[in-house]
Amino acid sequence: MLIKVTVENFKSFSEPTEMTMISSTKIQKGTDHRVKIKSTNILKYAVIYGANAAGKSNLIDFFWFLKSTLNDTIPMVATKWFCKCKEENINKNSSFEIQFTIGDKFYAYGFTALLNQRRITSEWLYELYQNGNAKCLFERNEEEKWECLSHGWTLDNAEGLIKFSPKISLNPNSRTIKLKYCCGGGKAGNISAGQTFVPAISDGLISSAVNPFSFQGGTDRESNFNAEKRLSYEFRHQNRPVTKKDYEDFLIDDDVILIEIKSTINGGMNIKATVSSELINKDVIKKRIYSKLTGILPIDMGEIRVKVVYRNE
Repeated sequence: MLIKVTVENFKSFSEPTEMTMISSTKIQKGTDHRVKIKSTNILKYAVIYGANAAGKSNLIDFFWFLKSTLNDTIPMVATKWFCKCKEENINKNSSFEIQFTIGDKFYAYGFTALLNQRRITSEWLYELYQNGNAKCLFERNEEEKWECLSHGWTLDNAEGLIKFSPKISLNPNSRTIKLKYCCGGGKAGNISAGQTFVPAISDGLISSAVNPFSFQGGTDRESNFNAEKRLSYEFRHQNRPVTKKDYEDFLIDDDVILIEIKSTINGGMNIKATVSSELINKDVIKKRIYSKLTGILPIDMGEIRVKVVYRNE
């Protein structure tokens, strides 16, 4: 159960900012909206409100950021999410902490990070007690434990381990180290097998590296034309049209030989349908077009206006 969150140097939160679910001691009646764990009364739910630009959405972004970081790593988009109200904040640690309960035990987990470098600099987990004391379950500090050699790996002098990430470490007892890595640059990153190169960031500890297998999968940036054509198909659901041309093709049938559409969101859609023969009833074509469009247009599209003309008109 959520108890409290604290965030600093994140978006609009320059100084330590706290949201707590601990109930006020002033509340004496109507206590069904809270739950008591040991001696702490905790709110079951809360409402966030405030003026425009007060930071409501930024608090939601904090929860998304925390989940994404814990599941994988600091998201690329978050490299610009430090608080920009002070110039020095770009090189200042951002701090994040969340307090929660599991059963009847209270915990505090948090970390600090340099967002512009996507680097976690410290991390901790404490068990909290009702008397205000706390027991450290886990704590690490990058500066104390690791001598940073590059953005790619670090060296733990005390343990004699090369660490390529917090989750991967090995003891270099032999002269050969094998690891998996990726290479960017589009098709140019598809390195051929057997290619030997000197790492650009090794501080002299690694003399050379050999790529045993050829790289595959690297592709160059897609053109806007190809992207629009591809997305037209990928975004379709149950054969629903997406682009203007999709709608025009969708409305053409044996009787309607040409469709011209002009549309804007909220401004509605103007449809001009040209039919093949003057024997065709215009009202029938209108009803058919309205029927086809029912349920597939955005709810905020606006008014749909259909004009039916004969070929010679």
